[in-house]
Amino acid sequence: MHWTYESYKQESDFRQGDILDTQKELQDIFSEVHPYFLHKKYRGFLILTQSCDMVRRKSSGGKCSATHIILSVIRSLEDIISPTRCA
Repeated sequence: MHWTYESYKQESDFRQGDILDTQKELQDIFSEVHPYFLHKKYRGFLILTQSCDMVRRKSSGGKCSATHIILSVIRSLEDIISPTRCA
């Protein structure tokens, strides 16, 4: 089966397009490196880094080639678009 149709597995590598909840583990990381993203307006985060860069490779001791994972914030449309902008 093509990987886009596979079901999620806890032990799977991250993939581009994965959505991360604002779980405690992620909040702990953000509190250290970027506390701005702890704001409740951020409902989740979308992974933008290419999947091929996040695959753990045996040749590199189980590490991926990406040194950073690029995320995009997920917010509600109500938070972003005000009724006056739509008129």
